[in-house]
Amino acid sequence: MNIILVRHAEVMINNPSVYAHEMKQWIERYDKCDIKEKIYKNELYNIILDKKNIFFISSLQRTHDTLCLYQTFSESDYTINKIFNEAELPYPKQSYILRLPAFFWRIILRLLWIFGYSKHSESFSDAKKRADIASKLLLESAKNNNSNVVLIGHGVINRLIYNRLKRKTRVVKKLSTQNLGYGILEVSK
Repeated sequence: MNIILVRHAEVMINNPSVYAHEMKQWIERYDKCDIKEKIYKNELYNIILDKKNIFFISSLQRTHDTLCLYQTFSESDYTINKIFNEAELPYPKQSYILRLPAFFWRIILRLLWIFGYSKHSESFSDAKKRADIASKLLLESAKNNNSNVVLIGHGVINRLIYNRLKRKTRVVKKLSTQNLGYGILEVSK
């Protein structure tokens, strides 16, 4: 049995130049955007097509939309849990110094977050604790159900979960954090 961590499909959002404090509104828009509908018929396609797998998604719409790209799923076919939501991005209350494309602010603010800046967001330490709980949930689900477990999640939180799981499993495919990228970890019985 395997645990498969998948990053959601690409989100359709523009990349305007903004001040750092305007990232709050940009993040809110990002969380509500539709995904680009693009399916690749590859190993991931076959994994998600298999309804015998146990599916987990975050509470953010883009993970649900990604799951439904592959086929119709009813609510009984998957579990939604906020523990799998993306690690929040910090942002300052105000900043009028520099306008940058939102993409660059995402990188800058994420790096600052790793080094301890967490204004208006959970801390890096708290996100790692949440990843510990999430990894245990996925591991227990795979073992208790003797089945493959698929998480459709997000780039940063998936990486944190993967780093915890790889200590307790065997890496079959290294995690890719690209959109629709995935990693596979084998759970021993």
